[in-house]
Amino acid sequence: MSNARQVPRNCKRAITKKGDQFYPDPNYRMYAGDGNTRARYLQVSMQNAISTAEDHLKGHHFQKGEVEKQLKVVQEQLQTNSNELRETGAVIEKLNKEDLSFMTKLTRLKDMEEPEPNSIATLTAELEEHTRKKDEICKERDALQAECQRLKHEVEKAEEKSLKIRDTSTAIQVKERPLRAKRESVQNELKEILSRKIFQEERLKELCQKIQQIETQLHKQQEVAKKAVEDGTKICPRIDTKRPPKIVERELNECKNYMESMEKHSGAFEEICVSYHEKKTKYEQIAEDIRLLEKELAHMEDMIRARKKTFYAIQKLSSVRVQHMFQSLLHQRNYTGKIMIDHSEQTLEIRVSPSEKREMAAETKSLSGGERSYATVSFIMALWDAIDPPFYFLDEFDVFMDKVNRRVILDLLLAHSQQKTNYQFVFLTPQDTSAIQSSADVRIHRMQDPCRSKSNTQ
Repeated sequence: MSNARQVPRNCKRAITKKGDQFYPDPNYRMYAGDGNTRARYLQVSMQNAISTAEDHLKGHHFQKGEVEKQLKVVQEQLQTNSNELRETGAVIEKLNKEDLSFMTKLTRLKDMEEPEPNSIATLTAELEEHTRKKDEICKERDALQAECQRLKHEVEKAEEKSLKIRDTSTAIQVKERPLRAKRESVQNELKEILSRKIFQEERLKELCQKIQQIETQLHKQQEVAKKAVEDGTKICPRIDTKRPPKIVERELNECKNYMESMEKHSGAFEEICVSYHEKKTKYEQIAEDIRLLEKELAHMEDMIRARKKTFYAIQKLSSVRVQHMFQSLLHQRNYTGKIMIDHSEQTLEIRVSPSEKREMAAETKSLSGGERSYATVSFIMALWDAIDPPFYFLDEFDVFMDKVNRRVILDLLLAHSQQKTNYQFVFLTPQDTSAIQSSADVRIHRMQDPCRSKSNTQ
């Protein structure tokens, strides 16, 4: 098929047994078949018919794609040839215009008067040059015209090839339509068969379920009858009687009525069992709740005991701390003293001696005003050391102090306040504060003297 001399006459296409297609020279090409040798018509299996139709459809789609690719290549080549033809036509037109211009110039030169003898040689040279250019342009024009004719011939061949490809594509589409219709018809038939199959399977399933239910009920009834016979045998051995069933049923009904009357009087056995189980469940739940509460209560008691133990330890340590701080403050003035704290009686007793040799006073009333004020301020500062309030206030603490005690107390208060810069201390005194220097941490605010009238002065 690739050699035109060996191709039979009027042969358009050759197809092998495997489905391979050969197109003869000059447009020699080959398309491989799918190798499907199954029957196309009169098939037994509908699924095989559908598969065969789908394979043919895929083959046609593949051929269609190949033809479309060839058509695209030919169209691109046709577009390229058209562009080259337009460019060649433009060049030919340009050369024709130049030829016409040279011919016009030549005619104009011929029509001119006889030139002077001295310019004949120049004009002859120009004429020869123009003649040579004209010949070159004519040769180039002839070559371009030949190229244009060749391109036109190629364009015509490309158009013919494109037309053949379009015809082939149209033929494939025409062949594809009945295949699609047949495929849709086969698919519809298959869907109908599948739907009938599903319906019959569901019906068969329902019948099997009904048979199974009937067999289950039969088995249950047989078990009930067997159990009833066994229960009756336990109560009483089987009695062979000649009494009719009606009499036996009547006696059985009488027994049932008697049992119902007893149940009305005492309650049904099932109700009693249900009530017993409910109360037992409720009792177990309450017992479990009580156990959890007792466990939680024991845990809380342990926590309370631990907190009390910690509280007593903190209480004892706070008492020791206050006692130590109070004694250290008194020691700065060579005083002695102690604080008697009784937590059980909730009492506090302060004993102070201005001298180490003197006996401690049982009450601070026996001390002088300055000593009592110093002891009181020392006690307050000891309490301050044990607690951390954000604000500290002392009002007229040095009214009854002498200068020495007052100076010592002020130094102690200022030193204590400088140790706690994050807290605020306020000391109110009617005494002179000129000896205290103001700073960034210490500020002195002096109130105005009170206005005294003349009558009060007199």
